[in-house]
Amino acid sequence: MKAQGRAVVESRMNLALRKLGLPLEVSWTPDTKAEHRARLDVERGLIHLYSLSEAEAWASLIHEVEEYRLRPLLGFHTALTNTLIDFVQKQAYALKEKALEALSRDIVALAKEAERLEGSVAS
Repeated sequence: MKAQGRAVVESRMNLALRKLGLPLEVSWTPDTKAEHRARLDVERGLIHLYSLSEAEAWASLIHEVEEYRLRPLLGFHTALTNTLIDFVQKQAYALKEKALEALSRDIVALAKEAERLEGSVAS
């Protein structure tokens, strides 16, 4: 598709985003070497589309809008996951510290017992 045709499609996409009340804009630059078909840049309020055809670009736009809408849920999920990881790490650390204390006591007790047995064998 020629640049002029892409500009018209891009304008229609931006109009659709405004109608949805989303604080986003579209930039469609077809790229055969792009890693992904699209990328959402929330900080800049920009959806970069790299899809080659208009149909793919619209499909990518829909996907990125879905991603944008799910961000609050994903943020909650990420926070919950991080909280759980932190809790598990603290529990594992506490258990490790307890095990190390027990090991230290065991080593000291075994060393004393070995010394006592050596002393009784020598006598």
